[in-house]
Amino acid sequence: MISKTNRTPARQAPPKAHRSVRIVCISDTHELHRDFALPDGDLLIHAGDFTFWNHAAKIQDFNDWLGELPHRHKVVIPGNHDRAFNQNPQSRAMITNAVLLPETYQWLLVPTQENPQAAVTWPAVRLTGTDALAERASKKLKNDESLLVNFAASRLRMEMDRVPLWRGNAVSIRQLVEDFGRYLYLPRLQTPSILVNAIRSGLALLTWERDAFAYAESFDESKSRYRGLQYGGQFGITEDDTGLLVRPEVARQQIDAETAPPVPAGGVPDSPTGSPTEGGRQAGPGPAIPPQQAKPKRYHGTVALDPARVGRDASRIADEVITHLVGLVGSNVRVSLEIDAEITAGVPDNVVRTVTENSRTLKFESNSGFEKE
Repeated sequence: MISKTNRTPARQAPPKAHRSVRIVCISDTHELHRDFALPDGDLLIHAGDFTFWNHAAKIQDFNDWLGELPHRHKVVIPGNHDRAFNQNPQSRAMITNAVLLPETYQWLLVPTQENPQAAVTWPAVRLTGTDALAERASKKLKNDESLLVNFAASRLRMEMDRVPLWRGNAVSIRQLVEDFGRYLYLPRLQTPSILVNAIRSGLALLTWERDAFAYAESFDESKSRYRGLQYGGQFGITEDDTGLLVRPEVARQQIDAETAPPVPAGGVPDSPTGSPTEGGRQAGPGPAIPPQQAKPKRYHGTVALDPARVGRDASRIADEVITHLVGLVGSNVRVSLEIDAEITAGVPDNVVRTVTENSRTLKFESNSGFEKE
């Protein structure tokens, strides 16, 4: 308990039972620590917000005050007002009369579901670093691709076929936005605009029939056709768009039916070259068919990543390159990450231990490790 007594002597604590531990817990003193009279005890815990504006003089006075207290053990846990301790190592170094616990929150629970039939799991992900809690959580989610800031059109198409997300032969854009915001088995997108950008990219693809979809304003049930059917262009799609995304094979079927050449009175379609036909076949030799060129069968690529933005760069590479290769039938794609770090001043023992243990957990190859030369 705390009694605010304007710097009066500390209240005498009641007698302590044999072999017991007395814990004194305080918080939110906000630079008024010297105004509180604390009972004696074995352990003092200050659970956050001992500063207001993170002035160095106030932090130093707080540390001096801790040194004047009689408690044998002292623990300080920075709170949300103690921002300097998440940003400035020098501020953390000023606390010498107590044990500082800067990483009170270390675990992030990420609800996960592999498919609509699977159970929801809650894997715990450890957060490291000295940034604010929300920043650490956001960075970790992005690095693990549990929160996407980029989403390729081809990957969207894969998800639409995998689940599937189609409602029959089409799905409304509004419904798709709702699905990605609701269901755990779909990729977690940072904002709906990321999904909208993927839709726009898919509609602009020349390979829309294989990798994406078509767009329609609505469906005419009386005529069983899609109104305003479009593809392969730029569209001003928004998350509130009332239009539909249409399966490409269905769109192609309607396009071919509505753009087929007229059949003359004789019942035989006009020849593409205008030559007379017999029995539906072109009379005389037709145009020469060019020989089919051999298609490439292998791809190899190497790229340097920004060590401070590895998660961002790797995510873009996965969306814009790897996804296209993995989506090909019969493809066998292998991806590896090579790390080469030189530290002229030498690596501290705690970093060696942390990196070695994490590398082993992440199943790095056996030849990975530190070298003295």
